[in-house]
Amino acid sequence: MTERENIVVVGGGGAGTSITRQLSEWLNRSQYNLILISPRSYMVHYPATLRMLVTSKGHLEDCAFIPLEQIFINGHGRLVNGKVVSIKDDGENGGHITLDNGETIKWSILVLAPGRIWRGPLAFPEPKAECLDHVYEWRRKFEQAKNIVLVGGGAVGIELAGELKEFHPNKNVTIVHGQELPLNDYYPRRWRKDIARRLRRRGVNLVLSDYVDDEEIEHYTIKTRNGEVVLADLVVPCGGAEMNTEFIGTLGEGTLWSSKCVRIDTAFRLLHHKRIFAAGDVIEWEEQKQLCKAYTHAEMVSKNVMAALRKEDPAAIYKGSAEIMCLSMGQTGGTTYYSYLWGFNFGDAFTMSLKGRDLMVGQAREKCGIRHRM
Repeated sequence: MTERENIVVVGGGGAGTSITRQLSEWLNRSQYNLILISPRSYMVHYPATLRMLVTSKGHLEDCAFIPLEQIFINGHGRLVNGKVVSIKDDGENGGHITLDNGETIKWSILVLAPGRIWRGPLAFPEPKAECLDHVYEWRRKFEQAKNIVLVGGGAVGIELAGELKEFHPNKNVTIVHGQELPLNDYYPRRWRKDIARRLRRRGVNLVLSDYVDDEEIEHYTIKTRNGEVVLADLVVPCGGAEMNTEFIGTLGEGTLWSSKCVRIDTAFRLLHHKRIFAAGDVIEWEEQKQLCKAYTHAEMVSKNVMAALRKEDPAAIYKGSAEIMCLSMGQTGGTTYYSYLWGFNFGDAFTMSLKGRDLMVGQAREKCGIRHRM
Protein backbone atom coordinates (compact mmCIF):
# COMPACT_ATOMS: atom_id res chain seq x y z
CA MET A 1 0.00 0.00 0.00
CA THR A 2 1.38 3.42 -0.99
CA GLU A 3 2.25 5.65 1.95
CA ARG A 4 0.09 8.76 2.18
CA GLU A 5 1.90 12.06 1.57
CA ASN A 6 1.95 14.76 4.25
CA ILE A 7 0.65 18.22 3.40
CA VAL A 8 1.92 20.40 6.23
CA VAL A 9 0.74 23.92 7.14
CA VAL A 10 2.79 25.92 9.64
CA GLY A 11 0.95 28.70 11.46
CA GLY A 12 -2.42 28.91 13.18
CA GLY A 13 -3.32 32.49 12.26
CA GLY A 14 -5.73 33.82 9.67
CA ALA A 15 -3.83 32.56 6.61
CA GLY A 16 -2.79 29.18 8.04
CA THR A 17 -6.21 28.26 9.39
CA SER A 18 -7.98 29.30 6.17
CA ILE A 19 -5.61 27.22 4.04
CA THR A 20 -5.97 24.26 6.39
CA ARG A 21 -9.75 24.37 6.35
CA GLN A 22 -9.93 24.62 2.56
CA LEU A 23 -7.45 21.79 2.00
CA SER A 24 -9.28 19.59 4.49
CA GLU A 25 -12.26 19.80 2.15
CA TRP A 26 -10.36 19.29 -1.11
CA LEU A 27 -7.68 16.70 -0.32
CA ASN A 28 -8.28 13.02 -0.94
CA ARG A 29 -8.00 11.35 2.47
CA SER A 30 -6.83 8.08 0.94
CA GLN A 31 -3.79 9.83 -0.58
CA TYR A 32 -2.87 12.67 1.78
CA ASN A 33 -2.44 13.47 5.46
CA LEU A 34 -3.13 17.09 6.39
CA ILE A 35 -1.16 18.47 9.35
CA LEU A 36 -1.47 21.92 10.93
CA ILE A 37 1.42 22.94 13.19
CA SER A 38 0.85 25.75 15.68
CA PRO A 39 2.24 26.58 19.12
CA ARG A 40 -1.33 27.23 20.25
CA SER A 41 -4.45 25.07 20.30
CA TYR A 42 -6.42 28.22 19.47
CA MET A 43 -6.23 31.17 17.07
CA VAL A 44 -5.88 34.75 18.30
CA HIS A 45 -8.30 36.96 16.39
CA TYR A 46 -6.22 40.14 16.54
CA PRO A 47 -8.86 42.63 15.29
CA ALA A 48 -10.77 42.08 18.55
CA THR A 49 -7.83 42.09 20.92
CA LEU A 50 -7.34 45.82 21.50
CA ARG A 51 -10.86 46.27 22.85
CA MET A 52 -10.49 43.04 24.79
CA LEU A 53 -7.34 44.38 26.46
CA VAL A 54 -9.07 47.63 27.47
CA THR A 55 -12.46 46.46 28.75
CA SER A 56 -14.34 43.41 29.97
CA LYS A 57 -17.43 44.61 28.14
CA GLY A 58 -18.62 41.92 25.75
CA HIS A 59 -16.25 39.36 27.33
CA LEU A 60 -14.29 39.15 24.10
CA GLU A 61 -11.75 36.84 25.74
CA ASP A 62 -14.45 34.16 25.62
CA CYS A 63 -14.75 34.29 21.83
CA ALA A 64 -11.68 36.00 20.30
CA PHE A 65 -9.37 33.12 21.27
CA ILE A 66 -10.82 30.64 18.81
CA PRO A 67 -10.26 26.90 19.42
CA LEU A 68 -8.87 24.97 16.46
CA GLU A 69 -10.56 21.67 17.25
CA GLN A 70 -13.14 22.20 14.47
CA ILE A 71 -10.75 23.54 11.85
CA PHE A 72 -10.68 20.29 9.85
CA ILE A 73 -13.80 19.59 7.78
CA ASN A 74 -15.11 16.12 8.65
CA GLY A 75 -12.10 15.63 10.90
CA HIS A 76 -9.73 15.37 7.92
CA GLY A 77 -6.48 16.50 9.50
CA ARG A 78 -4.33 16.61 12.60
CA LEU A 79 -3.25 19.50 14.81
CA VAL A 80 0.29 19.35 16.18
CA ASN A 81 1.16 21.82 18.93
CA GLY A 82 4.75 22.91 18.60
CA LYS A 83 7.20 25.31 16.98
CA VAL A 84 9.20 24.61 13.84
CA VAL A 85 12.92 25.30 14.33
CA SER A 86 14.29 24.17 10.96
CA ILE A 87 13.27 23.10 7.46
CA LYS A 88 15.03 20.68 5.10
CA ASP A 89 14.09 20.63 1.42
CA ASP A 90 15.08 17.45 -0.41
CA GLY A 91 13.76 18.58 -3.79
CA GLU A 92 11.04 16.86 -5.81
CA ASN A 93 10.15 14.48 -2.97
CA GLY A 94 9.56 17.22 -0.39
CA GLY A 95 11.55 17.24 2.83
CA HIS A 96 11.10 17.40 6.58
CA ILE A 97 10.73 19.90 9.39
CA THR A 98 12.10 19.68 12.91
CA LEU A 99 10.07 20.86 15.91
CA ASP A 100 11.36 22.42 19.13
CA ASN A 101 10.85 19.10 20.94
CA GLY A 102 13.12 17.30 18.45
CA GLU A 103 10.31 15.60 16.51
CA THR A 104 10.67 15.50 12.74
CA ILE A 105 7.75 15.48 10.30
CA LYS A 106 8.04 14.67 6.61
CA TRP A 107 6.29 16.86 4.07
CA SER A 108 5.43 16.55 0.41
CA ILE A 109 4.01 20.09 0.23
CA LEU A 110 4.82 22.68 2.89
CA VAL A 111 2.87 25.90 3.51
CA LEU A 112 4.38 28.60 5.74
CA ALA A 113 2.13 31.16 7.43
CA PRO A 114 3.74 31.85 10.82
CA GLY A 115 2.78 35.53 11.10
CA ARG A 116 4.55 38.13 13.21
CA ILE A 117 5.95 38.44 16.74
CA TRP A 118 4.43 41.37 18.61
CA ARG A 119 5.60 43.52 21.51
CA GLY A 120 3.65 44.94 24.42
CA PRO A 121 -0.05 44.20 24.87
CA LEU A 122 -0.29 42.15 21.66
CA ALA A 123 2.50 39.79 22.77
CA PHE A 124 0.10 37.09 23.93
CA PRO A 125 1.68 34.09 25.70
CA GLU A 126 0.95 30.72 24.12
CA PRO A 127 -0.58 28.72 27.02
CA LYS A 128 -4.26 29.67 27.26
CA ALA A 129 -4.23 30.32 31.02
CA GLU A 130 -1.22 32.64 30.69
CA CYS A 131 -2.87 34.35 27.73
CA LEU A 132 -5.94 35.17 29.83
CA ASP A 133 -3.75 36.41 32.69
CA HIS A 134 -2.02 38.70 30.16
CA VAL A 135 -5.42 40.18 29.20
CA TYR A 136 -6.46 40.78 32.80
CA GLU A 137 -3.07 42.35 33.64
CA TRP A 138 -3.31 44.86 30.79
CA ARG A 139 -6.86 45.75 31.76
CA ARG A 140 -5.55 46.47 35.27
CA LYS A 141 -2.71 48.60 33.86
CA PHE A 142 -5.08 50.66 31.73
CA GLU A 143 -7.55 51.03 34.60
CA GLN A 144 -4.90 52.30 37.03
CA ALA A 145 -3.01 54.60 34.65
CA LYS A 146 -3.88 58.27 34.34
CA ASN A 147 -1.47 59.33 31.58
CA ILE A 148 -1.04 56.74 28.83
CA VAL A 149 1.53 57.16 26.06
CA LEU A 150 1.16 55.02 22.95
CA VAL A 151 4.42 54.66 21.01
CA GLY A 152 3.45 54.38 17.37
CA GLY A 153 0.60 55.90 15.39
CA GLY A 154 -0.08 53.06 13.00
CA ALA A 155 -3.29 51.03 13.01
CA VAL A 156 -2.60 49.54 16.47
CA GLY A 157 -1.93 52.88 18.11
CA ILE A 158 -4.91 54.56 16.46
CA GLU A 159 -7.39 51.83 17.39
CA LEU A 160 -6.05 51.42 20.91
CA ALA A 161 -6.36 55.18 21.47
CA GLY A 162 -9.96 55.01 20.28
CA GLU A 163 -10.80 52.15 22.63
CA LEU A 164 -9.17 53.88 25.60
CA LYS A 165 -11.10 57.12 25.04
CA GLU A 166 -14.32 55.15 24.55
CA PHE A 167 -14.11 53.14 27.77
CA HIS A 168 -11.90 55.46 29.85
CA PRO A 169 -12.81 58.95 28.59
CA ASN A 170 -11.07 60.73 31.46
CA LYS A 171 -7.66 59.18 30.76
CA ASN A 172 -5.00 61.39 29.21
CA VAL A 173 -3.98 59.50 26.03
CA THR A 174 -1.04 60.57 23.85
CA ILE A 175 0.25 59.05 20.61
CA VAL A 176 3.90 59.64 19.69
CA HIS A 177 4.48 58.90 16.01
CA GLY A 178 7.55 59.28 13.81
CA GLN A 179 5.77 60.71 10.77
CA GLU A 180 4.00 64.03 10.39
CA LEU A 181 0.59 62.31 10.23
CA PRO A 182 -0.80 58.98 11.52
CA LEU A 183 -0.15 55.78 9.54
CA ASN A 184 2.48 55.95 6.78
CA ASP A 185 2.98 57.41 3.30
CA TYR A 186 1.35 54.41 1.67
CA TYR A 187 -2.02 56.06 2.40
CA PRO A 188 -3.28 59.38 0.99
CA ARG A 189 -2.43 62.49 2.95
CA ARG A 190 -6.01 63.71 3.01
CA TRP A 191 -7.19 60.55 4.76
CA ARG A 192 -4.34 60.65 7.27
CA LYS A 193 -5.23 64.27 8.08
CA ASP A 194 -8.82 63.16 8.65
CA ILE A 195 -7.63 60.44 11.04
CA ALA A 196 -5.63 63.03 13.01
CA ARG A 197 -8.72 65.24 13.19
CA ARG A 198 -10.89 62.35 14.41
CA LEU A 199 -8.36 61.41 17.09
CA ARG A 200 -8.06 64.98 18.38
CA ARG A 201 -11.84 65.29 18.40
CA ARG A 202 -11.91 62.31 20.77
CA GLY A 203 -9.40 63.98 23.05
CA VAL A 204 -6.27 62.11 21.95
CA ASN A 205 -3.03 64.12 22.06
CA LEU A 206 -0.74 63.73 19.03
CA VAL A 207 3.02 64.24 19.16
CA LEU A 208 4.05 63.84 15.52
CA SER A 209 7.39 63.69 13.69
CA ASP A 210 8.94 62.49 16.93
CA TYR A 211 10.11 59.28 18.59
CA VAL A 212 10.40 57.62 21.97
CA ASP A 213 13.87 56.10 22.15
CA ASP A 214 13.69 55.26 25.86
CA GLU A 215 10.39 53.95 27.22
CA GLU A 216 11.59 54.22 30.82
CA ILE A 217 9.39 56.57 32.89
CA GLU A 218 11.11 59.11 35.15
CA HIS A 219 9.18 61.42 37.48
CA TYR A 220 5.92 60.45 35.74
CA THR A 221 7.18 61.67 32.37
CA ILE A 222 9.06 60.50 29.32
CA LYS A 223 11.21 62.61 27.02
CA THR A 224 10.96 62.29 23.23
CA ARG A 225 13.89 62.40 20.81
CA ASN A 226 13.05 66.04 20.03
CA GLY A 227 13.09 66.93 23.72
CA GLU A 228 9.36 67.15 24.39
CA VAL A 229 8.35 66.08 27.89
CA VAL A 230 5.14 64.04 27.97
CA LEU A 231 3.19 63.06 31.09
CA ALA A 232 3.24 59.27 31.46
CA ASP A 233 2.61 56.60 34.04
CA LEU A 234 2.14 53.90 31.38
CA VAL A 235 4.05 53.60 28.09
CA VAL A 236 2.63 51.15 25.54
CA PRO A 237 4.61 49.98 22.47
CA CYS A 238 2.22 49.87 19.50
CA GLY A 239 4.48 48.88 16.64
CA GLY A 240 7.70 47.14 15.79
CA ALA A 241 6.30 43.65 15.20
CA GLU A 242 8.94 41.28 13.82
CA MET A 243 8.54 38.63 11.16
CA ASN A 244 8.39 35.15 12.67
CA THR A 245 10.69 33.76 9.99
CA GLU A 246 13.97 32.83 11.66
CA PHE A 247 13.25 29.12 11.17
CA ILE A 248 12.51 29.71 7.47
CA GLY A 249 16.00 31.12 7.08
CA THR A 250 17.36 27.61 7.75
CA LEU A 251 16.50 26.83 4.12
CA GLY A 252 19.56 28.82 3.17
CA GLU A 253 20.80 32.14 1.88
CA GLY A 254 18.39 34.03 -0.34
CA THR A 255 15.23 32.68 1.29
CA LEU A 256 14.56 35.90 3.20
CA TRP A 257 14.91 39.56 2.30
CA SER A 258 16.70 41.97 4.63
CA SER A 259 13.24 42.76 6.03
CA LYS A 260 13.04 39.11 7.17
CA CYS A 261 10.08 38.62 4.83
CA VAL A 262 9.94 35.53 2.62
CA ARG A 263 10.90 35.80 -1.03
CA ILE A 264 8.13 34.35 -3.20
CA ASP A 265 7.03 34.23 -6.82
CA THR A 266 3.59 35.23 -8.08
CA ALA A 267 2.20 31.79 -7.20
CA PHE A 268 3.28 32.19 -3.53
CA ARG A 269 6.06 29.62 -3.97
CA LEU A 270 9.40 30.27 -2.30
CA LEU A 271 12.12 31.11 -4.78
CA HIS A 272 14.14 27.94 -5.50
CA HIS A 273 11.70 25.84 -3.43
CA LYS A 274 8.76 25.01 -5.68
CA ARG A 275 7.01 22.70 -3.21
CA ILE A 276 7.04 25.27 -0.41
CA PHE A 277 4.44 28.04 -0.30
CA ALA A 278 4.09 31.09 1.97
CA ALA A 279 1.15 33.33 2.84
CA GLY A 280 0.05 36.09 5.17
CA ASP A 281 2.16 38.77 6.82
CA VAL A 282 5.49 37.04 6.18
CA ILE A 283 5.57 37.36 2.39
CA GLU A 284 7.62 40.05 0.67
CA TRP A 285 5.12 42.02 -1.40
CA GLU A 286 4.53 45.72 -1.89
CA GLU A 287 1.37 45.91 0.17
CA GLN A 288 0.34 46.61 3.74
CA LYS A 289 0.04 43.70 6.17
CA GLN A 290 -3.62 42.98 6.90
CA LEU A 291 -5.88 40.06 7.78
CA CYS A 292 -8.11 40.61 4.75
CA LYS A 293 -5.09 40.11 2.48
CA ALA A 294 -4.12 36.96 4.38
CA TYR A 295 -7.53 35.51 3.49
CA THR A 296 -6.94 36.37 -0.18
CA HIS A 297 -3.51 34.73 -0.05
CA ALA A 298 -5.04 31.65 1.57
CA GLU A 299 -7.59 31.11 -1.19
CA MET A 300 -4.94 31.34 -3.90
CA VAL A 301 -2.37 29.21 -2.08
CA SER A 302 -4.97 26.48 -1.54
CA LYS A 303 -5.65 26.37 -5.27
CA ASN A 304 -1.95 26.29 -6.10
CA VAL A 305 -1.25 23.47 -3.63
CA MET A 306 -3.88 21.36 -5.36
CA ALA A 307 -2.40 22.23 -8.77
CA ALA A 308 1.07 21.22 -7.56
CA LEU A 309 -0.27 17.86 -6.36
CA ARG A 310 -1.76 17.32 -9.84
CA LYS A 311 1.61 18.33 -11.34
CA GLU A 312 -0.05 21.25 -13.11
CA ASP A 313 0.95 24.88 -13.51
CA PRO A 314 -0.22 27.27 -10.74
CA ALA A 315 -3.97 27.80 -10.75
CA ALA A 316 -3.79 31.34 -9.31
CA ILE A 317 -1.32 34.16 -9.97
CA TYR A 318 -1.10 37.00 -7.46
CA LYS A 319 -1.04 40.57 -8.73
CA GLY A 320 -1.55 42.25 -5.37
CA SER A 321 -4.66 43.40 -3.55
CA ALA A 322 -6.48 46.69 -3.27
CA GLU A 323 -5.67 48.58 -0.09
CA ILE A 324 -8.55 48.50 2.37
CA MET A 325 -8.01 49.88 5.86
CA CYS A 326 -10.86 49.81 8.36
CA LEU A 327 -9.98 51.62 11.59
CA SER A 328 -12.43 51.43 14.48
CA MET A 329 -12.21 54.06 17.20
CA GLY A 330 -14.31 52.54 19.92
CA GLN A 331 -17.78 51.08 19.45
CA THR A 332 -19.32 53.99 17.57
CA GLY A 333 -16.54 55.64 15.57
CA GLY A 334 -13.97 54.98 12.93
CA THR A 335 -12.91 55.54 9.35
CA THR A 336 -12.33 53.34 6.32
CA TYR A 337 -10.21 53.75 3.19
CA TYR A 338 -10.57 51.94 -0.16
CA SER A 339 -7.86 52.38 -2.81
CA TYR A 340 -10.19 51.65 -5.75
CA LEU A 341 -10.03 54.20 -8.59
CA TRP A 342 -8.83 57.47 -7.04
CA GLY A 343 -9.51 56.30 -3.48
CA PHE A 344 -12.51 56.59 -1.18
CA ASN A 345 -12.77 57.13 2.55
CA PHE A 346 -15.82 56.68 4.74
CA GLY A 347 -16.77 57.62 8.29
CA ASP A 348 -18.28 56.23 11.45
CA ALA A 349 -21.48 54.59 10.18
CA PHE A 350 -19.86 52.81 7.25
CA THR A 351 -16.93 51.61 9.36
CA MET A 352 -19.21 50.19 12.02
CA SER A 353 -21.34 48.43 9.41
CA LEU A 354 -18.23 46.95 7.77
CA LYS A 355 -16.33 45.92 10.85
CA GLY A 356 -19.38 45.24 12.96
CA ARG A 357 -19.75 45.71 16.67
CA ASP A 358 -18.29 42.24 17.22
CA LEU A 359 -15.04 43.26 15.44
CA MET A 360 -15.53 40.41 12.94
CA VAL A 361 -15.29 37.76 15.66
CA GLY A 362 -18.29 35.90 14.24
CA GLN A 363 -16.77 35.75 10.78
CA ALA A 364 -13.44 34.50 12.15
CA ARG A 365 -15.09 31.80 14.25
CA GLU A 366 -17.10 30.55 11.29
CA LYS A 367 -13.90 30.35 9.24
CA CYS A 368 -12.59 28.03 11.96
CA GLY A 369 -15.70 25.84 11.75
CA ILE A 370 -17.48 27.22 14.82
CA ARG A 371 -20.98 28.62 14.73
CA HIS A 372 -21.08 31.99 16.42
CA ARG A 373 -23.88 33.72 18.27
CA MET A 374 -23.50 37.15 19.85
